[in-house]
Amino acid sequence: MAQEPLGIVSSPIRLDHLGYDGDQSRKHSRNLPLLLQAVRDQPGRVYYWAHLAETFAALGKGAAAIEAAKTGLVVGRRAETDKQKADTSLLFQFLARAALDKNPLAAMVLIHEGLARYPSDYALTFLKGRGLCLTGSYEDALFIFRQLLEVEVDGLVDELIAFDGRIFGEFSAHLAGVCLMKMGRQSEATAMFRAAIGMSLRSVS
Repeated sequence: MAQEPLGIVSSPIRLDHLGYDGDQSRKHSRNLPLLLQAVRDQPGRVYYWAHLAETFAALGKGAAAIEAAKTGLVVGRRAETDKQKADTSLLFQFLARAALDKNPLAAMVLIHEGLARYPSDYALTFLKGRGLCLTGSYEDALFIFRQLLEVEVDGLVDELIAFDGRIFGEFSAHLAGVCLMKMGRQSEATAMFRAAIGMSLRSVS
């Protein structure tokens, strides 16, 4: 069926999507064969690889998730369109998160490459801060977390990639507190931890 050449416009309508509430195991099990077929049919579509990696991970298939992400990254490194580049950034995020606790230096290599390709990826920036904290670069990590805390979330617009709002709030405040504590700045750390708790309480209220 031919598609109508319709444009995309902004709308004041707000939709609350509840599809990610509750147990997602049935949804992931449903999606898995569809995604496997999708990457067979369109192996050059980076988003399918990213979604497949996340689905494998959600089902506890860690090795398959990493393999899917790595395969998708090979495709994504050749990306030319902005959409493909943004979807490739999701793969950098996935692999960096998987590597951070086990091998933070390897994770940092992925993070730096990802940010070079998609500099406005705040999620990768947050992961960079985590990596710096894990490797003892507390001052540099603190600078990143404070930058994230200053982002005006209401005015943040990226049409190609979404972010977990908590990286601009309690997540960054908590890790900023960890950095301050590691640097021996106890009173500042305490204040930051209290701020993180306040942000967390506001986000669930």
